[in-house]
Amino acid sequence: MRRNMCVLGLVVGLGGFAGRVAAQSTGMPVTLPPIRSFESYTLGATLSDPGPGVAVEGWYGLVFGPGDITFRLGLWDTNRGTTAVLAGADYRQPLVAHSESFPLDGALTVGAGGSFTSGNSVFFVPIGFTLGRKFEVKDSNIKLQPYGEPIVHLAFGDTSDNFFFSLGLGLEIQFSDKFALDVNGSLGDIDGISVAFGYLR
Repeated sequence: MRRNMCVLGLVVGLGGFAGRVAAQSTGMPVTLPPIRSFESYTLGATLSDPGPGVAVEGWYGLVFGPGDITFRLGLWDTNRGTTAVLAGADYRQPLVAHSESFPLDGALTVGAGGSFTSGNSVFFVPIGFTLGRKFEVKDSNIKLQPYGEPIVHLAFGDTSDNFFFSLGLGLEIQFSDKFALDVNGSLGDIDGISVAFGYLR
């Protein structure tokens, strides 16, 4: 019970900071559900609208110790005459399993990465806690996992602010043991959305 209260306190505390940037290590509106859907590895692509412009990222995730790690690489057309290179990695560590006394699963997420252009590069270190629950759709192979993730970003480089906050909301739709679709949104001063399609192994 004490652990559950600590988790709720962390979520409320982080969620109270409405963000100025989107979530995840490359600064795009992408968050992670608490429970991974792959057994060994996953790969896929993400299309994001972070406000100005459009970004495309490819990613590869694999089991790493008790958690998993995802590497990301992509491009962001900012609609301001520049194209930024996006690169980063995110680690997810499960910490809370749902039970009769607490209905959600939870995981700590930590990342490092950024958005890089000549004269305007920002490096992010996001730290978040994602909470959600996976459900099976009756009489089908589909599984749904809604989740929310408040994130604190430490920022370095060509930026006037060194701390950013965001609240990511997402829904993972797992169609089978092989394929999943994630829809994400970020709430804050800069709103953003993304759609990701992944292959699971």
